[in-house]
Amino acid sequence: MFSVVGEQAGRRHALTLVELLVAIAILGVLVALLLPAIQGARETARRVQCKNNFRQIGVGFSEYEAAYRTFPIGCVECKFGPSQGRKDRLWTSWNLRLLPFIEQQYVRQLYDDTKPAGHADNRKATSTVIPTFLCPSVAGEPVLFSGQIQMALTDYAGMYGVGGVGRDTDVPDSPHWLNDVSLGVM
Repeated sequence: MFSVVGEQAGRRHALTLVELLVAIAILGVLVALLLPAIQGARETARRVQCKNNFRQIGVGFSEYEAAYRTFPIGCVECKFGPSQGRKDRLWTSWNLRLLPFIEQQYVRQLYDDTKPAGHADNRKATSTVIPTFLCPSVAGEPVLFSGQIQMALTDYAGMYGVGGVGRDTDVPDSPHWLNDVSLGVM
């Protein structure tokens, strides 16, 4: 004689295909509902990091001003107009002057102020990515490749001149140098 209880006790319970599909669908809906919240939290964290970078740059400006009683100039030997002799100009910006004040003294020491930014002797310094100068919300590579020259980029720009008062010429759209007193970042 066979016992019905014995047969049921030996049977294994398993999920049916329908139950499995319903469970997967429920998980899919939950993930779809949570994904925007997770992305929002990530973007909030990136915005906070960007604000922290601004704060650190601002502190760097304050420390630079305290040390030199002036703000760094926006760009050394920046000339607007035709590009003749462009590679021979220094083209160094406020970012370089700020490096010792944002805990990047090592990179600053690698840079030779007497040579243009694209010079081979300055390539190690100019290709070093400084995280403080990058906003995490901005997509893209932090390094620009131009031929054999590799330059680290920044997401924060400073004003390095004026169009109007401070120009050394009154002829509109003409090549010009900026007066030294008009080269401030602010």
